[in-house]
Amino acid sequence: MTIASGSADADGFQYRLAGGTTAGSEYSGTPGIGFLTADGTHYGNDIAVQVKACKQYPEVRLCSPSWSSPFTLGRPVSVELVGLRAVEVSPPQLLPPAPGTGYWVWTGAPGQAAGGAPGYDTVSITCGPDDDPATTTQCEVVGGGLLGDQYADLVVVVTANGQSYTRTYNWADTPH
Repeated sequence: MTIASGSADADGFQYRLAGGTTAGSEYSGTPGIGFLTADGTHYGNDIAVQVKACKQYPEVRLCSPSWSSPFTLGRPVSVELVGLRAVEVSPPQLLPPAPGTGYWVWTGAPGQAAGGAPGYDTVSITCGPDDDPATTTQCEVVGGGLLGDQYADLVVVVTANGQSYTRTYNWADTPH
């Protein structure tokens, strides 16, 4: 960020989200930290930010008296599955080798939670070798390998403003 006029030795900024569904909460420090809202209403909506330049003196921190004009940051997107767990229903047997069966289970997906993502064009969740579409809260997978311990990844794709965002969840790295 740069300062258009006045003191050129600002050492910080005060900023706030403006417009859309975001409240005017103010933050000081590093831009980009603290822009999230508690209920996720910013996801899928265009947001903007306003800033003030600040200077820390020994006695006090002084900031410019007026907020800048709002400038857009774009549309934040979440590809997170809330409450995601990997559940093994029938563990594999050693003799004869047979793959195990499991489920990806979650409590909320992008656009499903309260205050979800109305600005998303599409949300797709797939799992398994054939990219089987998931139901709203679970997806069945069959293990591979001799011990049935290699389950298929879970893939979430959110499309907003014509841009797709993908997140892949690996069975081994997900809480069971």
